[in-house]
Amino acid sequence: MFKIIHVTKQDQEVLMKQKKLISLVCPTRQRPALQKRLAESVCETAYRPSMTEIVFGIDNNDAVALKTAEELKARYGEDFIKVVLVEPNAEKIRDIVEKCAAEASAEIIGNVADDVIFRAKN
Repeated sequence: MFKIIHVTKQDQEVLMKQKKLISLVCPTRQRPALQKRLAESVCETAYRPSMTEIVFGIDNNDAVALKTAEELKARYGEDFIKVVLVEPNAEKIRDIVEKCAAEASAEIIGNVADDVIFRAKN
């Protein structure tokens, strides 16, 4: 169930001063097309993409995912895509999510899979 909240003018001013509003943490491995699709869908549907970031958790030996993350940084900006390197097969998904969340810069943090597509505008 969703809770509807009222954002006051003062709340809006605080949010606008904040660098990022929403951080999406996303463990991924060797799925470059899905990484790209996720980033594109966020940029196409977010009210203010500049207030959003994606924090990918990537195995430190996953050259495909690391290359894709670098391409996404070049396309969308260093402040939109972050990468957290993890040890391959040494960590559970929840541990990767927690590491990514620790690197997130927003107050609102969402955990998403790399196959998520955001469709609704705003």
